[in-house]
Amino acid sequence: MAGVCRKNVVFCCRIYYVILFIILYNFMKAFIHRTWETRLKHFVSFPFIYAPFIAFVVLDFIVEIYHHICFPLYKIPKVNRWDYILIDRHHLSYLNFSKKFNCVYCGYINGLLQYWVKIVGDTEEYWCGIQHEWEDKKLLQAHHKDFAKYGDEADLQARYFA
Repeated sequence: MAGVCRKNVVFCCRIYYVILFIILYNFMKAFIHRTWETRLKHFVSFPFIYAPFIAFVVLDFIVEIYHHICFPLYKIPKVNRWDYILIDRHHLSYLNFSKKFNCVYCGYINGLLQYWVKIVGDTEEYWCGIQHEWEDKKLLQAHHKDFAKYGDEADLQARYFA
């Protein structure tokens, strides 16, 4: 088991360096092939788009540790991350390298966030599966639909303590 974890960490570190190189390559490419107006937009937005990548990778690692240790302890079914992280648009032949990279980045980050929402939702259901008291049901989160109704003790008892 320790060998598998070590291989995963090494693999993630290698992916991190490859992605960092690709980010720098895309940044330089944007300055060579674009108009000045586009270059300025990309220059200003670049740190806000790619700087969180490091935080996402660190949090991904922490959430995975939590997921693989706590879910079995709580007897919560594990979530398949590849049901949420979809990286496939880079196969489109009509995209250039820069656009393919950005599609991979967006597929990873957006899928990762959806994956985290599922993990946190399952955890919330385990610890406190009670809906919030909301007047506006549009704000009701999707994973709350199966929770006990707010203020309904009998529903809570039937769902979680029976």
